[in-house]
Amino acid sequence: MLIPVVISLVFEIREHTLKQWVLFLFTRRLPARSILQCALFISIGLGSSYGYAMVAGEPDLFINTYSTIFSVFLNSIYLFAIALLEEMAWRGFFLKRLSMKQEKMRFIFYVGVIWGLWHIPMWSIRNLLTVQEIILYFVWTILLSFILGMFYYRYHSVLILAFLHMIFNTCFLAPVQWNILIVLIVVPILTGFYKLKKCNKSI
Repeated sequence: MLIPVVISLVFEIREHTLKQWVLFLFTRRLPARSILQCALFISIGLGSSYGYAMVAGEPDLFINTYSTIFSVFLNSIYLFAIALLEEMAWRGFFLKRLSMKQEKMRFIFYVGVIWGLWHIPMWSIRNLLTVQEIILYFVWTILLSFILGMFYYRYHSVLILAFLHMIFNTCFLAPVQWNILIVLIVVPILTGFYKLKKCNKSI
């Protein structure tokens, strides 16, 4: 977990760009739109988790995951801290170094693949996932990389990336295959709606 951000820090210190890098990541103003979009993902995550709980006959899904409100609070703080370290390295450093303006989607995909490969030892050793489960989580990681990458290019703020990353880890409680399906269905619809709305405003 710490290795990517440590490598990022070493590179920035060696190139005497640490201050500029930190200012770039942490001093951007967060538009109200970014907060609203994160709130939308909270609604999608909780809604899809509730839908899965009803379909699968697991009404205690939320209680089994978070026994109290205080546990939700503590878990969110922990996951935000972890996400902040990850986003500083993967999007704030690695994607920033790789990307060229005209090839954003390609480099988001590359970072997603490498990010997924980085997680495989954790999934197999610590979480004891099967090969099929690892493949599903690998796909899930690439999908998240696309969403986080687009947020990075739009807002250039590691704080909003860490918050969104934490939302995915906290609110999407259903099995990974269910979450993949939800994201594949909902996000393109929302993106299309946003583009349509933007287009209508310009007419």
